[in-house]
Amino acid sequence: MSIRSSYTLPFGPRGRAGIAPRPPWHYAADFLTIAFEAPDTQVADVLPPGLVPDARDGAVLCTASFAAWQACSDEGDEFLDPSRSQYNECLVFVGARLGDQAVFHCPYIYVDSDLSMVRGWLLGYPKKYGVVHTTRAFPLTSPAAPSLGPSGRFGGTLSLHGRRLAEGTASIEAQAEPEAPVFGSRPIIGRRHFASLYDGEHDRPAVDELTRLHAENIQISTVWTGPATLAFGASPTEDLDLLGPSRVLRGYRYSVAMTNRFNSLVSELRPAS
Repeated sequence: MSIRSSYTLPFGPRGRAGIAPRPPWHYAADFLTIAFEAPDTQVADVLPPGLVPDARDGAVLCTASFAAWQACSDEGDEFLDPSRSQYNECLVFVGARLGDQAVFHCPYIYVDSDLSMVRGWLLGYPKKYGVVHTTRAFPLTSPAAPSLGPSGRFGGTLSLHGRRLAEGTASIEAQAEPEAPVFGSRPIIGRRHFASLYDGEHDRPAVDELTRLHAENIQISTVWTGPATLAFGASPTEDLDLLGPSRVLRGYRYSVAMTNRFNSLVSELRPAS
């Protein structure tokens, strides 16, 4: 029996063993986003060539988000097997400039699904494994169901290798301003990087490029906001805590839906051969 080609490895006779299905990929998620400021010198250290910090008075607008996702392919049969369609994620974005355009770049992102991790590497997100939890909301009146509105309280945590790396909270007061720094409020510039293991080419990656992530059919629910807290923990394997935060701004609770179908190349970063 011949091996049928799936979109990603591994390949198998029925063509269904690949980790990530062929695009388009459809998503919906509940988000808790904490906006904060980080020193421009620290942000500069995590930006790839071609991007510079979008700084004002030495500070850069950044966000840390805790998200509970549900995703599917065009077939949509993943819904009948929720372990395939659901995952949790912590995303950190830093404000940057690509020429004269304000963008976001993601230097750190943690997820609890191999499918999401592979999709992320293809898109240009540097995903690695982590344990993420977020407060859930329900359309009911109960002490166990925080309100999606004034008086609602939400939290998110990230752990890795038994250490707490991030924790954030938001106490909802009102609807947010239209320019709130929620997911998708700026173009996202990713870095697709795949190292080479060929002899003599360890410093010349097989792929190294800046890409712009394109989202279609974007929907964002009502965005609620309020005072927030955010703290990054130290770890012998992580640099997240170097981003501070130097100042915590606001928290935001909302839902997002979108589709990813393709990227576009911004620039090639590989050194000349």
